[in-house]
Amino acid sequence: MRDGHAKYQWRRVYSTTKKEKGTIDVSRKVSNGMTGSVGMSKKAIGMKLGFNVSKSTTVTVHIPYKTSGKGREVVEYTVRKIRYKITRTKTITTGINGYVTSRKKLVAYVYKYDGIIGRVVKD
Repeated sequence: MRDGHAKYQWRRVYSTTKKEKGTIDVSRKVSNGMTGSVGMSKKAIGMKLGFNVSKSTTVTVHIPYKTSGKGREVVEYTVRKIRYKITRTKTITTGINGYVTSRKKLVAYVYKYDGIIGRVVKD
């Protein structure tokens, strides 16, 4: 189930006090990933979601920017990922009769690379 977006720490790539307009190229290794465990392999979860949970690649992105020249401004970027929440209920049974003794809710989050976002902010 899709559970929103995850963003990571903003990284500074350029700083200026001048009025400028341009593009900065950023090359970055990005990957999908998972936290938590629901008792399924990453491959099985990936088959259900339709993408490789362990995929890693290098991307180059062109970040356009425009600064105002009014004080120091910084060009930053962050990686954006789509977050999926996976839940399963683990049932524990005992004895030969198979009586249910307890249930435990298992939760994992899967992250899929969705792009790089750029911005200009005052320093």
